Amino acid sequence: MGNKPMGVAFVPLQGRACVGLIFEKSAAYQAGLHEGDIILKIDGRTIPTFQDFLNYKLAENQRHTFTVFGKNGKTREVMVPAIQ
Repeated sequence: MGNKPMGVAFVPLQGRACVGLIFEKSAAYQAGLHEGDIILKIDGRTIPTFQDFLNYKLAENQRHTFTVFGKNGKTREVMVPAIQ
């Protein structure tokens, strides 16, 4: 998985995976992923560290459910569009 296909760059933040930069015109942003979101789970699997995030294999042409903790202090699920 690279950062380019999704229009989003993930960065480590206190050991967790975090959305560092996201293009507002990207499908991921329009689906609800925003800068500062901390990735808690992908497809129900807990992602406790940035390394776990890097090791998670996102399938091409398949949507993935990201559970994120936002800047507003709330947890939400975001259906991230398929990576082409």
